[in-house]
Amino acid sequence: SGDAALIGVAGNYTVTLDAAATVASLALQAGAAVLSIADQTLAVAGDLGNAGRIDIDDQYGGVGGSVVGVGGTLSNSGALYIGRGSDQLGGPVSVSVAALANTGQITMLGGYTVPAATATLAVHSDAGMGTAGVASGSVMLDGQATLVFDAGQIGTIAAGGLLQFFGLSRIADASDVTSNSALTGLSSVAGTLSLGDETLVVAGDLGNTG
Repeated sequence: SGDAALIGVAGNYTVTLDAAATVASLALQAGAAVLSIADQTLAVAGDLGNAGRIDIDDQYGGVGGSVVGVGGTLSNSGALYIGRGSDQLGGPVSVSVAALANTGQITMLGGYTVPAATATLAVHSDAGMGTAGVASGSVMLDGQATLVFDAGQIGTIAAGGLLQFFGLSRIADASDVTSNSALTGLSSVAGTLSLGDETLVVAGDLGNTG
Protein backbone atom coordinates (compact mmCIF):
# COMPACT_ATOMS: atom_id res chain seq x y z
CA SER A 1 0.00 0.00 0.00
CA GLY A 2 1.00 3.66 0.18
CA ASP A 3 1.37 3.74 3.97
CA ALA A 4 4.58 4.41 5.87
CA ALA A 5 6.36 1.17 6.81
CA LEU A 6 8.40 0.63 9.96
CA ILE A 7 10.52 -2.39 10.90
CA GLY A 8 11.39 -1.61 14.49
CA VAL A 9 10.85 -4.66 16.69
CA ALA A 10 14.07 -5.65 18.42
CA GLY A 11 15.53 -9.04 17.58
CA ASN A 12 17.39 -11.04 14.98
CA TYR A 13 14.93 -11.84 12.18
CA THR A 14 14.33 -11.46 8.45
CA VAL A 15 11.45 -9.72 6.68
CA THR A 16 11.11 -10.93 3.09
CA LEU A 17 9.42 -8.90 0.37
CA ASP A 18 7.75 -11.55 -1.78
CA ALA A 19 5.53 -9.30 -3.90
CA ALA A 20 5.77 -5.85 -5.46
CA ALA A 21 5.11 -3.10 -2.93
CA THR A 22 4.61 0.66 -2.74
CA VAL A 23 5.06 2.58 0.52
CA ALA A 24 5.10 6.24 1.49
CA SER A 25 8.33 5.80 3.45
CA LEU A 26 10.33 2.95 4.96
CA ALA A 27 12.42 2.80 8.12
CA LEU A 28 14.41 -0.25 9.22
CA GLN A 29 15.26 0.70 12.80
CA ALA A 30 16.01 -2.73 14.32
CA GLY A 31 19.78 -3.12 14.13
CA ALA A 32 19.73 -6.94 13.97
CA ALA A 33 16.84 -7.20 11.50
CA VAL A 34 17.20 -7.98 7.79
CA LEU A 35 14.96 -6.81 4.95
CA SER A 36 15.35 -9.20 2.03
CA ILE A 37 14.22 -8.12 -1.44
CA ALA A 38 14.56 -10.95 -3.97
CA ASP A 39 13.50 -10.49 -7.60
CA GLN A 40 10.88 -7.91 -6.59
CA THR A 41 9.95 -4.27 -7.09
CA LEU A 42 9.79 -1.80 -4.21
CA ALA A 43 8.71 1.83 -4.65
CA VAL A 44 9.28 4.21 -1.72
CA ALA A 45 7.70 7.59 -2.36
CA GLY A 46 9.68 9.37 0.36
CA ASP A 47 12.72 8.51 2.47
CA LEU A 48 14.26 5.13 3.21
CA GLY A 49 16.20 4.82 6.46
CA ASN A 50 18.30 1.76 7.22
CA ALA A 51 19.90 1.03 10.58
CA GLY A 52 19.79 -2.74 10.10
CA ARG A 53 20.56 -4.74 6.98
CA ILE A 54 18.93 -4.58 3.56
CA ASP A 55 19.71 -7.34 1.05
CA ILE A 56 18.67 -6.76 -2.56
CA ASP A 57 19.16 -9.94 -4.60
CA ASP A 58 21.91 -10.95 -2.20
CA GLN A 59 22.56 -14.08 -0.11
CA TYR A 60 19.00 -14.40 1.20
CA GLY A 61 17.70 -15.08 -2.29
CA GLY A 62 17.30 -13.56 -5.69
CA VAL A 63 19.36 -13.93 -8.82
CA GLY A 64 18.68 -10.51 -10.30
CA GLY A 65 15.70 -8.51 -11.45
CA SER A 66 14.92 -6.43 -8.39
CA VAL A 67 14.09 -2.75 -8.88
CA VAL A 68 14.02 -0.39 -5.91
CA GLY A 69 13.09 3.28 -6.27
CA VAL A 70 13.34 5.86 -3.49
CA GLY A 71 11.78 9.27 -4.12
CA GLY A 72 13.58 10.82 -1.15
CA THR A 73 16.87 10.23 0.65
CA LEU A 74 18.41 6.84 1.33
CA SER A 75 19.96 7.26 4.79
CA ASN A 76 22.14 4.24 5.51
CA SER A 77 23.76 3.75 8.91
CA GLY A 78 23.51 -0.04 8.70
CA ALA A 79 24.46 -2.44 5.91
CA LEU A 80 23.10 -2.36 2.36
CA TYR A 81 23.89 -5.17 -0.06
CA ILE A 82 23.04 -4.87 -3.76
CA GLY A 83 23.69 -7.95 -5.91
CA ARG A 84 25.49 -11.24 -5.31
CA GLY A 85 29.15 -12.16 -5.45
CA SER A 86 30.95 -15.25 -6.82
CA ASP A 87 29.30 -14.62 -10.21
CA GLN A 88 25.92 -15.81 -8.90
CA LEU A 89 23.97 -12.84 -10.27
CA GLY A 90 22.04 -13.68 -13.43
CA GLY A 91 20.28 -10.39 -14.20
CA PRO A 92 20.34 -6.68 -13.41
CA VAL A 93 19.67 -5.19 -9.99
CA SER A 94 18.72 -1.52 -9.95
CA VAL A 95 18.38 0.91 -7.04
CA SER A 96 17.49 4.54 -7.68
CA VAL A 97 17.41 7.26 -5.00
CA ALA A 98 16.96 11.01 -5.00
CA ALA A 99 19.83 11.51 -2.55
CA LEU A 100 22.26 9.43 -0.49
CA ALA A 101 23.50 9.83 3.08
CA ASN A 102 25.86 7.06 4.18
CA THR A 103 27.60 6.45 7.48
CA GLY A 104 27.27 2.67 7.28
CA GLN A 105 28.31 0.05 4.74
CA ILE A 106 27.25 -0.27 1.11
CA THR A 107 28.36 -3.38 -0.80
CA MET A 108 27.59 -3.76 -4.50
CA LEU A 109 28.37 -7.02 -6.28
CA GLY A 110 27.85 -7.47 -10.01
CA GLY A 111 28.71 -10.44 -12.18
CA TYR A 112 31.82 -10.92 -14.28
CA THR A 113 30.78 -13.35 -17.02
CA VAL A 114 27.10 -12.53 -17.64
CA PRO A 115 26.75 -9.15 -19.42
CA ALA A 116 23.29 -8.47 -17.93
CA ALA A 117 24.42 -9.20 -14.36
CA THR A 118 24.80 -5.58 -13.31
CA ALA A 119 24.34 -3.95 -9.92
CA THR A 120 23.51 -0.24 -10.09
CA LEU A 121 22.91 2.43 -7.47
CA ALA A 122 21.82 5.65 -9.20
CA VAL A 123 21.85 8.79 -7.05
CA HIS A 124 19.87 11.59 -8.69
CA SER A 125 21.77 14.45 -7.11
CA ASP A 126 25.32 15.80 -7.07
CA ALA A 127 28.07 13.45 -5.93
CA GLY A 128 28.29 13.03 -2.17
CA MET A 129 27.09 10.81 0.64
CA GLY A 130 25.50 13.30 3.00
CA THR A 131 27.84 16.20 2.33
CA ALA A 132 28.39 17.39 -1.23
CA GLY A 133 31.68 16.16 -2.62
CA VAL A 134 32.45 13.90 0.35
CA ALA A 135 32.46 10.09 0.48
CA SER A 136 31.65 8.79 3.96
CA GLY A 137 31.03 5.40 5.49
CA SER A 138 32.21 2.30 3.63
CA VAL A 139 31.45 1.72 -0.06
CA MET A 140 32.70 -1.46 -1.70
CA LEU A 141 32.10 -2.50 -5.33
CA ASP A 142 33.12 -5.57 -7.30
CA GLY A 143 32.21 -6.98 -10.70
CA GLN A 144 29.78 -5.08 -12.93
CA ALA A 145 28.73 -2.68 -10.18
CA THR A 146 28.18 1.02 -10.77
CA LEU A 147 27.55 3.83 -8.29
CA VAL A 148 26.45 6.75 -10.46
CA PHE A 149 25.62 10.34 -9.54
CA ASP A 150 23.74 12.78 -11.74
CA ALA A 151 26.63 15.25 -11.65
CA GLY A 152 29.51 16.55 -9.57
CA GLN A 153 32.63 15.01 -8.12
CA ILE A 154 33.79 13.18 -5.02
CA GLY A 155 36.61 15.44 -3.85
CA THR A 156 37.24 13.97 -0.40
CA ILE A 157 37.17 10.58 1.28
CA ALA A 158 36.32 11.43 4.86
CA ALA A 159 38.30 10.19 7.86
CA GLY A 160 37.09 6.69 8.65
CA GLY A 161 35.60 6.37 5.17
CA LEU A 162 36.40 3.65 2.64
CA LEU A 163 36.09 3.55 -1.13
CA GLN A 164 37.04 0.13 -2.46
CA PHE A 165 36.40 -1.01 -6.01
CA PHE A 166 37.64 -3.86 -8.14
CA GLY A 167 37.45 -5.28 -11.63
CA LEU A 168 34.64 -3.92 -13.77
CA SER A 169 33.09 -1.61 -11.17
CA ARG A 170 32.70 2.14 -11.57
CA ILE A 171 32.05 5.23 -9.45
CA ALA A 172 30.76 7.58 -12.10
CA ASP A 173 28.76 10.63 -12.98
CA ALA A 174 25.94 10.24 -15.44
CA SER A 175 27.85 11.90 -18.28
CA ASP A 176 30.33 9.00 -18.43
CA VAL A 177 29.49 5.67 -16.82
CA THR A 178 32.33 3.84 -18.60
CA SER A 179 35.00 5.19 -16.24
CA ASN A 180 35.46 6.35 -12.65
CA SER A 181 34.38 9.80 -13.78
CA ALA A 182 32.96 10.89 -10.40
CA LEU A 183 36.47 10.59 -8.93
CA THR A 184 38.25 12.83 -11.42
CA GLY A 185 38.08 15.65 -8.88
CA LEU A 186 39.38 13.59 -5.96
CA SER A 187 41.94 15.67 -4.09
CA SER A 188 41.99 14.44 -0.49
CA VAL A 189 42.04 10.97 1.07
CA ALA A 190 41.58 11.18 4.83
CA GLY A 191 40.19 7.65 4.97
CA THR A 192 41.00 4.67 2.72
CA LEU A 193 41.08 4.33 -1.05
CA SER A 194 41.52 0.76 -2.33
CA LEU A 195 41.64 -0.28 -5.99
CA GLY A 196 42.16 -3.60 -7.77
CA ASP A 197 42.49 -3.96 -11.55
CA GLU A 198 41.06 -0.46 -11.93
CA THR A 199 42.03 2.77 -13.68
CA LEU A 200 41.67 6.03 -11.76
CA VAL A 201 42.69 9.36 -13.27
CA VAL A 202 42.48 12.49 -11.12
CA ALA A 203 42.66 15.95 -12.63
CA GLY A 204 44.99 17.55 -10.08
CA ASP A 205 46.96 16.84 -6.94
CA LEU A 206 45.92 14.07 -4.56
CA GLY A 207 46.73 14.38 -0.87
CA ASN A 208 46.73 11.37 1.45
CA THR A 209 46.40 11.68 5.23
CA GLY A 210 44.53 8.40 5.74
